[in-house]
Amino acid sequence: MIGSRRVAGTLMVVYAAVVAFIVFAPSAEVPSASVVMIWRAVQALGGPDLITPTVVEFVTNVLLFVPLSFLGSTFRPRWGWGSWTVVGLATTAIIEVGQAVFLPGRSPQVDDIVANTLGALTGYLLVVVARRA
Repeated sequence: MIGSRRVAGTLMVVYAAVVAFIVFAPSAEVPSASVVMIWRAVQALGGPDLITPTVVEFVTNVLLFVPLSFLGSTFRPRWGWGSWTVVGLATTAIIEVGQAVFLPGRSPQVDDIVANTLGALTGYLLVVVARRA
């Protein structure tokens, strides 16, 4: 148990650093370039036309917050889906406000709040599935 908490803690620190780099970069150049790169790869692999850069951005924003509740559940195993949804919502709201106030090169998006919150909920649901398996 202690070993798994230590590993989860280490992964949480790495995760937080990656997220901070992505969301607090002075410009949206890195995230935007990543979205375009993923979209082009999907298209090159014959992906359907309905997978647009907007869809890729939404999905990557969902995936960005899955580790929050997945790893966080190691430290707060009794928190349910509601608690992790609120944590995801609050965290992403703080990020978006921080971008609006401190980063003129970034544009906060309501879609990001929805996607990130959905990601936190998804991470919790993955924990539930893993615990049952």
